[in-house]
Amino acid sequence: MPDLPVLLATQASAETFGGVTYHLDGELVPVLTVDVSRTPVYFEHHILFWKHPTVAIRLKPMKGALKRMMAGMQIFVTEATGNGMVAFSRDGRGHIVALHMPHGTELHVREHQFLAATEAVDYTFERVRGAANLLFGGSGFFIDRFHAGGTDGVLWLHGYGNVFEKTLAAGESIESIMLPDMRKLLGKDYEPYDVGSVGEFDVHGLLKQFAGQKTAERLSPKWRGGAYYASERTSGMAGKSTDCSAKPADAKALDSQRVACLSLLVETRWETPEAAAQFAQRYASLLLVKYRFAQSLSDESAKTQDGRQPGKRCFECAGGERFQTEEGIVTIEQQGNRVLSLETFDDLVTPKLQQAVMPAAPSALVPRQ
Repeated sequence: MPDLPVLLATQASAETFGGVTYHLDGELVPVLTVDVSRTPVYFEHHILFWKHPTVAIRLKPMKGALKRMMAGMQIFVTEATGNGMVAFSRDGRGHIVALHMPHGTELHVREHQFLAATEAVDYTFERVRGAANLLFGGSGFFIDRFHAGGTDGVLWLHGYGNVFEKTLAAGESIESIMLPDMRKLLGKDYEPYDVGSVGEFDVHGLLKQFAGQKTAERLSPKWRGGAYYASERTSGMAGKSTDCSAKPADAKALDSQRVACLSLLVETRWETPEAAAQFAQRYASLLLVKYRFAQSLSDESAKTQDGRQPGKRCFECAGGERFQTEEGIVTIEQQGNRVLSLETFDDLVTPKLQQAVMPAAPSALVPRQ
């Protein structure tokens, strides 16, 4: 049987590596204490808890400052140096993890997890097109890159909850949702833009932003898998005003066109059909924020198999729920514990994708009458 994920240490006493000795204390709101007498440590702004008077605090400029500023990221971090100790803590619950990085090691970390690092660890970033930003209507998020160059170093991260480590054995893999051959289904009028997984972190962020913290904490643990596929339309109209075959000379107009001509498929799986239905409702509410307008095209005559009205929306009805936006039609469909969203694909492609991703079984969908 494969090994289960292992909870990383939440406590450390006089741990030494990379030229520093550090301590980890606290279970609810953890504190990191580091002796910087031999090696300076740089850290995120606003997390300084206490320090010895002999420890000096100064700004440390980051590499690629202009690029970072253009991306809206911090261009300075704070550095602690001198004879003494300094302590750090975020004003929030979580788990501080110490990662020992032998020289030559590189780690890629989702943004906003960085807490502190020794000076031997270089800190850069890269933009990644991914699920969360596509769901929010953006074009990507950032991955922080940490590299220990000539000497060993230590990186400390803050996880918003317990942090586990899973080491994959030879031949072991983590199950992911397999999408059909999208190139074949979409044809020559669509070009691939991005493809990847929708994780619990993405779902939690989406729900937190648009449905609130309580809903995110209640529903996101019921997530059981997800995938997305984004593509750019190269012909036809996106909505009534954007010609996807046009080639605007103006950079701003070209960027607006690319966003409008971006089509998105998202499939998520849930612990129960009830959890899937709740997510479908929340995702539909998101459309009112993501687009300038989103009008329901619901068939008011839709009924369940026993003749009852299904309510305001019937995601389990044949074909799902459809919404008209300024960029095209959005379809949200539920089958059991699965939810499929198709955003702004054309009317010929949408039913092909529905049948390929979630084939309709005779009893799987509620008929519209």
